[in-house]
Amino acid sequence: MEKCRHIGGVTKMLVIGGAVFFDSIQIIAQFFHTIPVLGTVVALMLSWVVTSIAFLTFTFVFLALRIKFIQRKPGKMLAFGGSFVAEMVPLIQALPTWTISVLIVFWLESR
Repeated sequence: MEKCRHIGGVTKMLVIGGAVFFDSIQIIAQFFHTIPVLGTVVALMLSWVVTSIAFLTFTFVFLALRIKFIQRKPGKMLAFGGSFVAEMVPLIQALPTWTISVLIVFWLESR
């Protein structure tokens, strides 16, 4: 299989839009922390589920686009894995880490 260096603009925008969608859900989940005990449990469960779904979604999308993560330069893998870990930490998950991760992967792929 040859490596696809050119990824269309529409495809990039759809993937970035998906990342923004997942980050938006994470921001909304942070508001559940204002409810004592039950809200914190709901927020943690929601964030873990959303993070897992986002990780699997972007893994399959990048595999379909033939973007390889294991190369001599580990930048893509660090960006993607770092985003996954950051989304598991309360309050840090409100940052747009999936969006930043997707942008870094596309930027490194175009180099």
